[in-house]
Amino acid sequence: MIFDKKYAGDAAMREQLLKVGSPRSLHEVYGLFYGLLAAPKLVMPSGYIPLILGENQIPFESQEEAQQFMGGLMALWNDLVDCEKKGNFFLPDKDYPATLEGMRQRARDCSSLLAWFFTGLNMGAAGQCDAAEASPRASGVVIGRLLQEVQSYESDLQAEETASEERIVQIAKSLDTLEGALIQCVRDFSLGLKPLRMKVAREMQAMRNESAPQPARSFKVSRNQPCPCGSGKKYKRCCGLN
Repeated sequence: MIFDKKYAGDAAMREQLLKVGSPRSLHEVYGLFYGLLAAPKLVMPSGYIPLILGENQIPFESQEEAQQFMGGLMALWNDLVDCEKKGNFFLPDKDYPATLEGMRQRARDCSSLLAWFFTGLNMGAAGQCDAAEASPRASGVVIGRLLQEVQSYESDLQAEETASEERIVQIAKSLDTLEGALIQCVRDFSLGLKPLRMKVAREMQAMRNESAPQPARSFKVSRNQPCPCGSGKKYKRCCGLN
């Protein structure tokens, strides 16, 4: 398969996720990818694709459908890789209705993205590293507190039965703040773990260099030098006779 096509956009990706029956929302996929990109160790697609497809590991009706879905997914990955290199992070494009349920969905999306960001970090062994050494803000404590704050706000919205237009505007502003904190958290982790990612990359490259076959080395023995076979004779009177 060749995954070099241009990303078709968030709306098209949502349709693809629904079509294959994925249990993941696009916010969850974004969160997972952001976490994997920030983590120090590389996770191959075979490690995270099953999380996106869910229990139905072969949801495709044809090879063409499989290529279309995987191509779109990898195009999104490549887009986020480019954005990560530039330090440019953003949330999936989505319009929410100016209703209480719309605000509830927006809060749920924030919560799910952050939770799956944490999943991606752990898959890439970020939990085994002291990220706080690289950046005081890039620690599990920070992301845990933010996740708790977002989930608490989501719970409060669920408890509200009705909301006036003024209240909806107030909720939207609060969610703007939460989303800003979420993106800042993703950015902090990406920047904070960059030295560890580079260290791991260097170590992997060194291991590949060590395991690579070494070229055979040849040397020429002078006729009057001791023979390399260890006989004690001169080379010209030993192996050099052959």
